[in-house]
Amino acid sequence: MRTPSFDYINGTVSTGNPGLDPFTSNNMDLGFEWYFAEEALIAATYFSKELDGFIESKTEEKLVDPAYYDFINSDDQYEAGISQNPFTTPYIHSIPFNKGTNEVTGFEIAYQQPLSFLPAPFNGLGILANYTSVDAELIEGMSKNSYNFTLYYEQESYGARVSMNKRDDYITDFTGSNGNLEHGTTGPTHVDVSAFYNFNENLTFTLEVLNLTDEYERLYTTGDGTLDLMREYNHTGTTYFFGARYVM
Repeated sequence: MRTPSFDYINGTVSTGNPGLDPFTSNNMDLGFEWYFAEEALIAATYFSKELDGFIESKTEEKLVDPAYYDFINSDDQYEAGISQNPFTTPYIHSIPFNKGTNEVTGFEIAYQQPLSFLPAPFNGLGILANYTSVDAELIEGMSKNSYNFTLYYEQESYGARVSMNKRDDYITDFTGSNGNLEHGTTGPTHVDVSAFYNFNENLTFTLEVLNLTDEYERLYTTGDGTLDLMREYNHTGTTYFFGARYVM
């Protein structure tokens, strides 16, 4: 039995489920690709997936299993004076389970092309883009629409790219809490940047910037399923990575 994760203050626990079955998928994909120039592509794909035994979580309020008593008594996080008593108080358990069969259908359109036909110095430019639309039956973490776009510039000794990705709002938990039907996350627009410079045949410098536009993460609840009530606002900031690689 997997050791659970306890929140003694709020009276919640996340446990495993040794009775889970692996989920299986029957897939059908139909794709079209057109290579209209060197390294250039337009592609379209339709997909249909039948997921059997899809794993999700459910909540249940019940007493903690006595099998965990020794673990609780030795857990540094448990303080009898301020914790909800896990031996006599029902805790809200989050438990994974096999949901049944889920259907996922959708399509993807992709385009890529180096703009090498442009006059120098613009001939190092290139574009990568794709769009995906998905219809899914109550699958956590799935957005209806998602978009990705990358503009890059590359020469033999240096290069850089700017990437933008955007997705629709998505449900992170269909079990909800505190009377809410669902938990959700607002789909962010992320912009990332990367670059490299080959100083010589042996030494390369790199730069990577994540979340260039300082995007915030907004989590919300849906009340009866129709509302958009903010429950958490996260700010991680912009992250910079500098690197150097030397090859003997």
